[in-house]
Amino acid sequence: ISTVWVVVWTTIKDAGDVFWQGIMSLVNGIYSIVFPTNASLGHNVNYTIYANDTNMVVTSFNGTFFYNYRPYLTTATLNYVGTNSSINLTATANGYDNDSADTVNYIYDWRVGGTSIAVLNMPFDLNGTGGSQGNWTTTTDYSNNVNNAEYNGSAQAMPRWNRTGGYDSKGAYEFDGKDDNICSPDANSLDLATNMTITLWIKYNTLSDEPAALAKFEGTGNQRSYRLGLNISGNLNFALSSDGASPVTFLNGSTQLQPGNWYFAAARYNGSSMDVFLNGSIDGSMSYSSGIYKSTAPICIGFRSQSGQRPFNGTIDQINIYNRSLSNEQIALMYNAGAGNYSTITFSELKSGDNWTATLTPHDTYEN
Repeated sequence: ISTVWVVVWTTIKDAGDVFWQGIMSLVNGIYSIVFPTNASLGHNVNYTIYANDTNMVVTSFNGTFFYNYRPYLTTATLNYVGTNSSINLTATANGYDNDSADTVNYIYDWRVGGTSIAVLNMPFDLNGTGGSQGNWTTTTDYSNNVNNAEYNGSAQAMPRWNRTGGYDSKGAYEFDGKDDNICSPDANSLDLATNMTITLWIKYNTLSDEPAALAKFEGTGNQRSYRLGLNISGNLNFALSSDGASPVTFLNGSTQLQPGNWYFAAARYNGSSMDVFLNGSIDGSMSYSSGIYKSTAPICIGFRSQSGQRPFNGTIDQINIYNRSLSNEQIALMYNAGAGNYSTITFSELKSGDNWTATLTPHDTYEN
């Protein structure tokens, strides 16, 4: 081979329709090139790769790739909705996407005094990007704590991201109940000693021994903090440890979840009681005032711990961990809004003197 070059066509393969062209470079046995993109490109981009040999015999290959435009946020407002003591705070947004077939959706992150009330805000609406160790993916935390989750193991142990597999028909991760997991490293913001709430959407396929949907819970070295998953019968299972050691205090919900169905699950600790919620309503409660151990364990999704215990078989969507015990009204509102539509803060969360803001990130399930 003497020369390899590529021609990118604006719409069709025609001499007068060239968008860009360039000579490809040979690196480690692979020909490649980087070319600029802009809004003049269409949604489907056609290209032709040419190659000639030293005898100037030319061959070619035609192809098409998909090019996606980023969605844009044009306006965003905060409004009080309601009357008297029942005034809610609602964020509304308008945006657009040059790809006419794409719908613009929004990721909401609520903040008080500039700090996210969620210490972890993972909607899973977008697939992960390249991991810091170059092995698979980083799943974004949209709170300003930046507790991104990573997977850096074998390809066989990666959860599968499904663009339309979530409760809201947007992105979610599917776990095989064997070795699939992603984890966020330990951070001070994840140490929640006296007040916390976990919310997530789950759909399980089969049950193993108390599968964990989310856990900061490492048995090795007695580094247990908190865990939310299912018990062997399919009821919600919320566990806390005050000292990192076993046994731990756990609370089971009263309702048996059925395989193949979506559920909104929440677990709350307010310093004096543990509560679990199913689809916005209380499903179990017990007194507990011993606090939560500040462990060094990472947050693991799909596993109880990095050592691979109690894997989850099913789909997980929209994980949030809050540094406060959310009110019954807020949890019910989140269930009624559906995954990814947490655009309202109820009156029961608002306090005089608080400075509330909302950060909105537009996305189209391809990028944001």
